[in-house]
This record gives sequence, structure tokens and C-alpha cells, in this order.
Amino acid sequence: MLIKIKNFKDGPSARWTRSREIILFFFHFSLLRLWYINLPMTADDAVMEIRGNEVTFQDCFIADFPFLLTFPFMTIPEVPGFLPISSPAGSQLKFSCLACVPTFAVVVADMETFQTNDSFRTWNRVRVPPDVLSDSERHSVDQVNMSRDGIFFLINGVLYLKNLETFQKLGRDKHLPEGEIVGITSRRWCWIKFLFKTKGRKSSMAIWTENEIYLGYYPERYIKLTTTTELKALLNLAPTSTLTIHNVEYTGHPLEIAVFLNYCTTCTVTKRIYLVIYNEDSEEWAYQDFLLDVPINTFLVPRFLFSAMPDLVLWDKHTIYYYYQNFTNAGIIQTSTGTGNLSTISDDSIIHDIFLDYYGNIVAKMENNIMFYFKINIREAVKLHLWITDRIKSFLFIGSSGQVCLVYVFDDGTLHIKEYPLNLEVKSSTFLTKEECPYRAFHNNISHMFYFLDKGDVLSVWAQIVYPENLGLHIIMDYYGPKILEWKKSMNYEIALGHCSKTLEITFYQSVDYEAVEDYHKLQYENMGIVLIQLRPSGFARICPTAQKKINYNWSKYGCPLRVDSREEFQPSIQLPSFYLVASILFVLMLLFFTLLVLSYFQYMRIYRYFIYEPLNKPLGKQKKN
Repeated sequence: MLIKIKNFKDGPSARWTRSREIILFFFHFSLLRLWYINLPMTADDAVMEIRGNEVTFQDCFIADFPFLLTFPFMTIPEVPGFLPISSPAGSQLKFSCLACVPTFAVVVADMETFQTNDSFRTWNRVRVPPDVLSDSERHSVDQVNMSRDGIFFLINGVLYLKNLETFQKLGRDKHLPEGEIVGITSRRWCWIKFLFKTKGRKSSMAIWTENEIYLGYYPERYIKLTTTTELKALLNLAPTSTLTIHNVEYTGHPLEIAVFLNYCTTCTVTKRIYLVIYNEDSEEWAYQDFLLDVPINTFLVPRFLFSAMPDLVLWDKHTIYYYYQNFTNAGIIQTSTGTGNLSTISDDSIIHDIFLDYYGNIVAKMENNIMFYFKINIREAVKLHLWITDRIKSFLFIGSSGQVCLVYVFDDGTLHIKEYPLNLEVKSSTFLTKEECPYRAFHNNISHMFYFLDKGDVLSVWAQIVYPENLGLHIIMDYYGPKILEWKKSMNYEIALGHCSKTLEITFYQSVDYEAVEDYHKLQYENMGIVLIQLRPSGFARICPTAQKKINYNWSKYGCPLRVDSREEFQPSIQLPSFYLVASILFVLMLLFFTLLVLSYFQYMRIYRYFIYEPLNKPLGKQKKN
């Protein structure tokens, strides 16, 4: 939904991203100059955009402003008499948040569970009734997952749901197994606008055992997706071989789920990891060109990156594996010491978690809080400076303003949040290596994550790269999805002052002729779908800029700016001097005033006596007689 604010004398307007006008109801208060607007919303209306006239403010144009506007998300209140729920003693923090509302999150520590709806500026403790779980079960949370249904806890192979109304066990009455569940996951990337080719709904979470996969839908509906027996037939494996589910993860595609499978015959020394991807729209399975041999006891955690082509990183306790460009570029992330074992240069600590963002940044955090950084399509990680000691448990997440933040959980059951300057730390850590970005700037005019193209519509986009002469960089277009679009490309090339500039213009369209066809609906179905397209430079580095957002700010004219973000609550603080300083200054001023008053009095008396009193009271002398 796009909200367009015009002049105050005109009324505001709003429209959906599908360019469909809607009706608004508003009240105008001329004294306050405010518009109150009622907007009809659906569940997937999360990101909105304010648009207005092109006016300037402090010599800068006001850009269209996207912001997060969702239904209110309430945290679960603390109930007197309820007991804490936590992970086993000594375990690391477990974190989960909604993909489209990252401010709504939950973290499980080994003493409490904390929930927030404002990026941990405020938080509540999540507690459970005393008659549902035993003491050992309450302190045995293995995994946690945040969903619109509530908070899901995985405890001893059983799934539990905690929300505002109840705390319940999800078992056979919900068509879920009991005591056999080994993992749960949800989507990690936000896709708010997309269409199904047929009538359907996307799942909100995946649940799996060693041999079965279940999908969860809002509100509280669960269905079995497949079994390893069906997957074994799909992969044409021998009936006598052993196939189990290793892990499940949602990909960067809005409707795809990746399933990692353990395959072995003797199952004593090594096992082989296969990968299949399920599309919720077409309801089809696709075998991927992915193969990894690991020791039999190795457990890998996958994360798909935010990209058009499937880009993937996996890690065990010591090593990070990468698979870029649809699994065609694979290997192990190396460090400056030439080793791929991160534990050897982090005091024998193991990998706790990996942080990802929408700009391709990847941070591997060890259990002792040592962190390594690399970027999408990069094969070498750099060790960042240590920020906190190994005695404090922490995790990285994206705050409400898009800033990377560190959350500390202390032993006394409290939280502390602090911004983490990731870009500054990366530049500081790579300063001695003299690493440079191969290009100077990379720009494009893609302003939205999702575009709807109807019959006869065209979409024109451009991208430009500026780089030093003789490097030979170019712009790559990644296309992932059904072959339903055609495109025309044009390239403009300029060179000046030792720098080259390449501009790629692409126009997407369809040339399908629907006139006088035998089966119109079949042809339409075959030419519908979701296509992911990404424009990227051919060269990469860890310090390459993601976007040019610098402005020429006139410090002498406008003064020091306030460091605030419009998406966060702001209460200005005024720096006042101390009470003792103010009292001392007032005392000195009063003393000076009274001193001047006394001196003025004596000066006045001297003048009065000399010029007024003495002349009037001076005795007259006797007059001489002639």
C-alpha cells in the first residue's frame, strides 16, 4: 500500500502496490495540521511508503519513505505464579524473530526466556503455567521459533505453543508426532507481495523428524508434506540404503523449501548430504547439484542468502562451507592464516551462529564472542576486533532502524542492547591488508522488491557501474525461475579521467499471443509465475559499498545534527549543567551584585555629601560693615 501525502490544502491519498485505488476516511484538524486516515489492511500489508511533492529540506530532496506498518504485536504479559522456561544450563542463546517484523523477537537463555516488540528496548519474561511441564522439561528448551501463532518451543522432541491465550502441547490432536521432532524453522527473508499460480497459501514454519516433514500454516494448521520413503524414490536410491532428514531451511525464494538429506549404506564412518528443493506453488520437488561428504556425526546448519540465485552457507562446529551462484561455486571459507578451521584462531571455541542481512554481510560469531566477517561471493573471512569478553552471552540482530545490534544477556536475568558499527569494524580490520573495492560505485533504479507485470506490461530497469580503467568489470544479470519473460539489453560505455562507466538498460516483457488459442487458461497458466532477477557487479570485495547515501551537510549553517532515526521512538534529552555548578555561579553573581550595590552606595554618599549636603549646610560668614 502506498500512501501519498499532498499539500495540506489537498487530501492525502493511498494506493496498493498493485496500483489499485482504495477509499480513505480522514479528519482534518486545521490547528494541528494532522491527517487521521483509516486504512483497510490484510495480513501481508507490512511495508508501506509515503510519497509526496518533490520539496527540498536543508538543500536536500525529500525521498519517498518506506516504513513498517503492521497489525499491533503484543508481547505475552508476565503472570504471577508462572515459572521460567529456559534452555539447559550452560547452553548458548537461542534467538528467533518474524521475518517481516524483526522488532518482534524472542531469545531463550539458560535462566529465562525474553520477548520484545521494539528490538529489546523493552522486554518481558515469558513464563509458563506450573502444571504443564516438569522442572527438567522447563529447563530443556532445544529450539525456539517465533510465528504469528505465538512462540514455539521444542522440548525433548515435543512441540509446545505459547501465546496470549494459552500454553499448549501440540501432539497427535494437531496431526504432529510426539517425542520424535528433531527440528523447527521459519522464513528468514521478508516477501510481502507475491501471487500463487493456483489457489494456495504459503507455510509459516517447517517441522521435521528423521523421516517426515510437516508444514505449519496460520492459524495453527499442520499437514504432512512428505516422507523419506517418497524422497528415496524421487532420488532413485537403493531400497537397502539409509536416508534420513538432516535439516530443513527456507530458501531466499518466497515459495521454496530446501531439504538436506543424510545418505549412507554402512553408516559407520562418513555420510553423504543431498539437497532437494520443494516449491509450494507448483508442488514439485527438484533435485539440486549439491553433494557433500562429511563424517557420520557431523551436523550442518544451513542459511540461504538474500539473492536471486540460490546462495548458501553451511557450518558445523569449526568450518563454514559456501555454495554460490546456484551451487556452481563451492568451497570452504578460509582465513588470513590459510586455514578453514575457525576454532584454531579463536581459542578453540566453536561456531555459535551466523548473522546475515539484506546487503550480503555475513558475520560468524563464536561461542566466546570472537567474530569473523565475509560477504556474499567472498571466499575469505577476516577476524574482527573483540568487543566483549567470553563470560557474557550475546547475539547479533537487526534493530528497528536497520542498524546491527548486539544484545547481552547477563546472569542476573537482564538484557542490554548496544549498536555494533559493523562497517567501521570491517574497515578497521582490513586496513592493514590494503584491500580495495574493484569498483567505485554501483547504482540502479530498482526501487521495489516486487513488481507485478500483467499482459502487455513492460518493466525497464538500469544499472551502472563505475570502476578504474583497465579492470574490465561488467554487470551480471542473474535470472532464477520459469522461462516466462523475454528481455532486451543495451549497454552504454564511457571513459574519462582514468575511470570507466558502464550502464546496462534492460526491458522485460512477454510476447505471448493469447488471441484465438484453443485453451486460453492453460496458456495463461504456463506463462505465470515468480521470477527472481538480480543485477550485480562481476567483481567483489569485503569493503565494497552497498549504496551511496552520503549528503553534503552544511555544518556551519545547520549545526550539529541529532543522531536519531525516524523509525524509532525519540525523546530529546537536554544537557543541563550540574546543580552545584549552577548554585556556585548564582552565588558568585549575587556576591558580585551586592558588592557593586555597596560600592555604589558609598560612591553615592560621597557625591551627595560633597555636592548637596555640604553646600546647603555650610555656615554663612559674617558680613563686613563698610
